[in-house]
Amino acid sequence: LRPAFRQMGKRLAESGYAVLVVNPFYRTKKAPTADQGAATPIPSLMPLAQGLNETTHMTDAKAFIAWLDRQAPVAKNRKIGTQGYCMGGPLVVRTAAAVPNRVGAGGSFHGGGLVTDKPESPHLLASKIKAKMYFGIAANDDMKQPDQKDKLKESFGAAKVQAEIEVYKSLHGWCISDMPKQNGSPIYNQADAEKAWGKLLALYKAGKSTESVFQEAVGMDLATFDRQFGAWVDERTRGIDEKAFSELVSAAQKSMSEGEVDKAIDALKSAIAMYPEDRKS
Repeated sequence: LRPAFRQMGKRLAESGYAVLVVNPFYRTKKAPTADQGAATPIPSLMPLAQGLNETTHMTDAKAFIAWLDRQAPVAKNRKIGTQGYCMGGPLVVRTAAAVPNRVGAGGSFHGGGLVTDKPESPHLLASKIKAKMYFGIAANDDMKQPDQKDKLKESFGAAKVQAEIEVYKSLHGWCISDMPKQNGSPIYNQADAEKAWGKLLALYKAGKSTESVFQEAVGMDLATFDRQFGAWVDERTRGIDEKAFSELVSAAQKSMSEGEVDKAIDALKSAIAMYPEDRKS
């Protein structure tokens, strides 16, 4: 692996995630794909990149996620996140569209080719995506294609998919620590790279399913909670105004399913206040 990507994968794993760093060029060349490492001229990699397309991106996404789901450390009840840099941006969007029920978050950083005039342009897949998305755009990319951010916003907005789009002051490649200098000046920007990493972790946390967040907090899945809570309620609500109590419990369950934990707690507190004192313990 490219050292920068190995380090990023290790860092993400240290945050508690199962991580797969892929070689998108596996059909043509085994890793290492860049013979000179980070110093490999970008033009020499273009033939590898040109061997990929929308179809290979989508089929690879399904295969990679299916492989992950067969691994013991991977929690199948939690959503998967996907991130990409430069040409990895389109892979992120297409992965989220290819397996929408598994991918809960996708982050593209200085992604290239996200918005084109072709019918297979990644941004046109917004309606197939259920994940929360983040697009970090480099300053020079924004200068070259100033309408990219607007088209991304329009496409994901029309699809009602939550997407944050942000233009950074740094240049294309700012997230990659071993990015070669350009005209003697560094492209890697540590401050903006750390900002982007923070955005990524926040995105992954927000992209977790309601059920997985609930299980982490309570220690059981929603189905088990519903059964146990239902039995507990039946035992303790004898002689109580069942209609009013049931409405409060239903409101709590609805709020919980929508991720509105504070509302759920308030409804449960109101329901508990209806119990006779000898049944509150």
